[in-house]
Amino acid sequence: MNAGANWFAKIEAKERKWITDGVDVDREFAAVYYDSLDETITAATNDVQSQPDEPRPSFPSPRVPTIVVVIAWLVPALFSAAAIAAVVLWIRRRRRLPPVAKIPVSKPDRA
Repeated sequence: MNAGANWFAKIEAKERKWITDGVDVDREFAAVYYDSLDETITAATNDVQSQPDEPRPSFPSPRVPTIVVVIAWLVPALFSAAAIAAVVLWIRRRRRLPPVAKIPVSKPDRA
């Protein structure tokens, strides 16, 4: 933290000096802290030219087979339809059955 604070204090001191000297602060800042655009482009060009040419690997596109897509949509749809049909049949069957007769339960005599 102290190193960062010191670094910013030095930058601020330089900027204050440039302001008191009446020079363009942005131009001076760029001259001190940035490379020129021409130097940056030249360095990047030299770096690219010094690297060996390697062919880019060609990866196949991740295409999903049609059967997988069909199964992924069809299986849940069939399970849903089967569940709905089972519930409907269960409700219809329950309505047709006669109510269950209650068997009288005899209570033991207390004597």
